[in-house]
Amino acid sequence: MGKEVVRFSSEQGIHANPDGRWSRNILAPLKISQNNFTRIFFPALYVLTAMIIHALFHPALISSDGIDIYSQAISRAYNDWHPPIMAITLSMFLGAGSSFDALMLFQCLLGCLGFRSFCLAAQAVGEDKSVSIGSREVIAFLIFTVFLFPLFPWLFYLMTFGKDSWYAISLLWISAVAINLYKDAPQISSLRMLERTTALAVLMAFSVLIRHNAILTLPILVWILWKILVRANIRYVIVIVSLPFWIFLSLYFFQYNFFQVKAVHTESSIMILDLVGLCVQNQQVCRELPYIHQYLQDGYAERYRFGDVTPIYWKTPSVVSPSVLSGEAYPKLKGEYLSAIMKFPFNFVWVKLRAFNTLLGVHRTHEWFQRDIYPNPFGLILNKQYQSVRDCLIVMGEEVSDHPILRLISGVHLIWISIGGAWMIIFLNRSSGRGTMNSFMATLLLLPLSYYASFLFATPAWDFRLMFPATLLVEVLTITFLFRKMFAPLIDRR
Repeated sequence: MGKEVVRFSSEQGIHANPDGRWSRNILAPLKISQNNFTRIFFPALYVLTAMIIHALFHPALISSDGIDIYSQAISRAYNDWHPPIMAITLSMFLGAGSSFDALMLFQCLLGCLGFRSFCLAAQAVGEDKSVSIGSREVIAFLIFTVFLFPLFPWLFYLMTFGKDSWYAISLLWISAVAINLYKDAPQISSLRMLERTTALAVLMAFSVLIRHNAILTLPILVWILWKILVRANIRYVIVIVSLPFWIFLSLYFFQYNFFQVKAVHTESSIMILDLVGLCVQNQQVCRELPYIHQYLQDGYAERYRFGDVTPIYWKTPSVVSPSVLSGEAYPKLKGEYLSAIMKFPFNFVWVKLRAFNTLLGVHRTHEWFQRDIYPNPFGLILNKQYQSVRDCLIVMGEEVSDHPILRLISGVHLIWISIGGAWMIIFLNRSSGRGTMNSFMATLLLLPLSYYASFLFATPAWDFRLMFPATLLVEVLTITFLFRKMFAPLIDRR
């Protein structure tokens, strides 16, 4: 009977004080509703923040690449200079009666909510059961708020219409879903597991379509899915684990055939860049490259820049004759490129490393974020209503990217490549077997690291944005671990 009274009292929020008197905790009956409130309040907070950011940068920040994609969506004349998936998606939005504004709001929402999902999932790694749901949400939003300050470029990428923003958002969602699936794998039914892994496979395949070089991350994505399925003890793992590959292949050929995408051999720009780089590096090698040699312009060596196609396409005079850029020249260009790799492998590797070095940000942070809308014939201009606030943020961002110390926080890819590699080693050392979360996290970190490495094969520009998706993922993971360690005990204590 006494036990029943104590249980009844606890449920009513009544407890004994040290002096023996009874008092009522009026919040005790609200514990369940507090969890529900947390699950509603914080997502709503991210949605509200996304709407404010969308209004601030309306209609979007758009580079020349973004304007080209926008033009293809309007005209529905697609080519693969940029991966056509963005232009096709925008065209479908417009064709369905929606608008560019709606697409950008959707992008911003996905970015904000994807950031939240990844922060929450990362906190589940090495989960401390004593940390409440509310505490995790508070920590996630605190990190999100920090990333909105111009010490990081995330605020600008949320409203930049470009493939780097899309890929960054896709990495956040893939990582969040993958961590949650791996953690939940032993507890959920086989049918539910198949549903969720299929959804993850679609997301993985879509991400590979966003950037040409993202194809090199596909083996890592398949490996991540394989580890999830093995942990879930799903039958026919070999069949299911290949889903990202087959979905990607299907979508790839579908977009080319159904939407009549024109192939323009975008890889030719890298071939020309590398061949001219070989000529700059070694004149003797250049004489054995007769095809590219005949198109070199006077003074090409002084105008050439390793890892930057700008002097080839958009500078006058160019380093090469425009004739080399014609589609008819592609077979000969490709033949000489492959021959150069075989004949001069060490020179070729030197050129690739020299180009890759320009992306690391050791000496400067180049084009940290997009600042405006590229001049265009579509009437796209930034809104005047919030120009003063927007200009203030842009100026602060520019000062950070130019500052010798502040830019080290988020403007040097080499730092975050090193931190990502260090995390992978730490997780591997902590692994006690293939089925542990630490082992899975080491595999997951191969995703941003493989994306970094993909630019060893093709470095088209010096812009920070190219490696930003991978850097963002490593930054958020690192700061999530740091903030969880620092603030979780304080928040729960309160």
